[in-house]
Amino acid sequence: MQIKCPHCRFKYSEALKSGTTEVLSICPRCGHSFSFEVTEDDIRREQTPPQFSVSSSAVPPMPQNVVPEVPEFMPSQSDTPELPHNSSSGNTPPSAPSAFEQSKMQTEDENKQSSYSNITPDHQPSRHNYSPQSNGGSSRRLSAFVLFIIITTIGLGFIYGMSKIFGKDENDIPEDSIANVTEPSTMTISTTGNSTFRFEGYIIGLKKRLPIVMNLTKRGSKIDGNYYYVLRGSHTQLTLHGIVEENGVVTMSEYNVEGDHTGDFYGTLYSDGTFSGTFKSYNRKKFKFELSTH
Repeated sequence: MQIKCPHCRFKYSEALKSGTTEVLSICPRCGHSFSFEVTEDDIRREQTPPQFSVSSSAVPPMPQNVVPEVPEFMPSQSDTPELPHNSSSGNTPPSAPSAFEQSKMQTEDENKQSSYSNITPDHQPSRHNYSPQSNGGSSRRLSAFVLFIIITTIGLGFIYGMSKIFGKDENDIPEDSIANVTEPSTMTISTTGNSTFRFEGYIIGLKKRLPIVMNLTKRGSKIDGNYYYVLRGSHTQLTLHGIVEENGVVTMSEYNVEGDHTGDFYGTLYSDGTFSGTFKSYNRKKFKFELSTH
């Protein structure tokens, strides 16, 4: 029996038994419990199955003794493909295709042609151009080489121009000017009498020139005096003792305030008032010195 829940309006079926006048039901949807009255007519309608009438005109009659025809296909001996086999006489040539195989092959060819004909120009495979590419690598290398030659030429020209501006090559000095350059003559030293000299100049090292002031007094063939480094001051004088020859060659030893031997001067006095030569320090290092009375 179809029942509708008074709470949620859900319809569901409820089985009825004969002799029942009141049914207590629980809604399977919302769980609401309620009761309702039934009559004998409701019970009979619930227990009586529905009657369905089928007319004979609705169902077409089945034909009697009708057997569907099944096409028979009996392949002949020529239609059956033969597998290759080895015989004692050697390999046998393959047999000609049968009519069934020819028909199948013809159908496959037609399908392929139809599939090819359906290809539109938009879907045709692209054709790649496999023509050889232009030799761009060689041209780039040639351009780089030309650029290198240009830069090198400009650089060499710049160096040559700077050398012309700031310096002269030895080959550019005239020969007559070389012939006219002469070293000053040595000073003729008398073995008698006294002389006093005051020199200023430099002791020349590899990286810098140290200015010095030297005072010398000659007494016969002996020469004595002192000198100091300008950067240290005149109170740091070093004592000099030596001899001078008639040709102006001077050999002097250097002593500090404690009287220790700390170096030697080997030089020549020239007539133009210059004094130059070699200074050897206490650690046996040699330096050039150039002094002048001017």
